[in-house]
Amino acid sequence: MIQTDKELMTALLATEAGRLFCGDLMRVTGVFAPMERTDTNAVMMLEGQRSVGVRVFTAVVNAGGDPVGLMKEYAVWFKQQQKQNEKQQEEQSNG
Repeated sequence: MIQTDKELMTALLATEAGRLFCGDLMRVTGVFAPMERTDTNAVMMLEGQRSVGVRVFTAVVNAGGDPVGLMKEYAVWFKQQQKQNEKQQEEQSNG
């Protein structure tokens, strides 16, 4: 039975789906994105998103994971999915 946040993240990182989810979540929350907005409302929204990403990042590190590696793993997976989708679309249009 999982009893701590660290155990939960360790279990999540033990699966491909869990690693991809964490990598994508850090990507979409802009953990490493520069702040280039001047609109206060936009900055506040982006900082809220980044706060979620930083929390995931910290949980990954605390569980012994590699946050940057997870984001890279997600990027590789995403590119493979794009290629597969393009191939399927091409086959459908030729079929």
